[in-house]
Amino acid sequence: MFAKATPPAERLALWESEAALFVRWGLMGADGPDPANRSAFLEFVRRAQRAPVTEEMFVDCFGCGYEAMEVKLAAFLRKVLAKPTFVAWDMPAGVQEPVNLSEATSDQIGRILGDWLRMQGTTCRIRIPR
Repeated sequence: MFAKATPPAERLALWESEAALFVRWGLMGADGPDPANRSAFLEFVRRAQRAPVTEEMFVDCFGCGYEAMEVKLAAFLRKVLAKPTFVAWDMPAGVQEPVNLSEATSDQIGRILGDWLRMQGTTCRIRIPR
């Protein structure tokens, strides 16, 4: 994931999934919410907006280089692969009724995936016209 150049089209999906894992690790933490981890990740994002990412900057933020982070992310992936992701949020003021959350049914998951795949198809047609 930490290559210097944008990956070629045939590897873009893998790069995007690695980036998503890195963001999940940065925001959610390896063993649950970790304020220090989240703070380091957000500092990395802020610095990446101002200047190109270098391994030196990466080490400044996370205390390890790219290779060590790849090992951490591989371990994190094995740990979270089969676990659901839970996101806590504050309810806006004025909400009268409690929100009842439940795990999605197979039908709901299918509809969500179908919608997502249709949206990706549109993106692919825009990126790679026939």
